[in-house]
Amino acid sequence: MIVDFGCLSPLSASVKDQCLAADHVLINANVYTADDTQWQAQALAIKDGLITYVGSNEGSKPWQCGSRDVLDLAGATVFPGFVDSHQHLEG
Repeated sequence: MIVDFGCLSPLSASVKDQCLAADHVLINANVYTADDTQWQAQALAIKDGLITYVGSNEGSKPWQCGSRDVLDLAGATVFPGFVDSHQHLEG
């Protein structure tokens, strides 16, 4: 899956007022993005199998509106997908 992290920029006023209704929204998380411009985030939204938002809890609100699933991760960590099959995570 290719993810466009262009959504990391601050939300425009018009987006803040919209209901974007993601399928899943993860909030209160410790999201590692692996993006040098914003290494960590609090929330992410997934719609139609793609990450559509990565940023602050506050910024995720338009995606929470009408969302099927909003999960409060209570500080749990979210990493990008891994395809390493021989334990590099331990390093």
